[in-house]
Amino acid sequence: MPQSQPFRLVRHAIAAMVRDLTKSTDWSAPPTHFTLEQANRMLPLIRSIVAQRAQLQRRVEGQTWQLAGLRDLVEQSRSASHAEEVDEIRSSLEGDESRLDACTSELQRLGVRLCESGHGRIDFPSHRGRQGIVLCWGPEEERVGHWHGIDESGDQRRPIDSSIGPPC
Repeated sequence: MPQSQPFRLVRHAIAAMVRDLTKSTDWSAPPTHFTLEQANRMLPLIRSIVAQRAQLQRRVEGQTWQLAGLRDLVEQSRSASHAEEVDEIRSSLEGDESRLDACTSELQRLGVRLCESGHGRIDFPSHRGRQGIVLCWGPEEERVGHWHGIDESGDQRRPIDSSIGPPC
């Protein structure tokens, strides 16, 4: 399936962002740990990917429900028009699922992790002194402003203080 023009533009923007963030000649790999400044500089790109992923997730969920209802209708009516509609929705669903996976892969390639909470929160691996931590950002937030320990959940987020970086 050919990539759409906006998707290609996002891929090029990602490559440029990673180059700028790592400031090295080998920009193919993202930083393994982010400073607060690096995490905040990545937010425009992260925001775009997370928003696109959320939109695709809603579409996939809607199409899945629609498909389930139509399958029942097709079984009852044996109508060819309903079968065609099922095929169209299935094809659209497969494309959206593929694009959803691509968004998740892009986030992983950037070195960030999508939290399992379903809220679109992003974790940036980081350090607090010698302690490994995670800097946290959510789509409703202007900047990266929270953190939690690696073994803690996002529900245990705390505001960033001077031991992690300058105030946001």
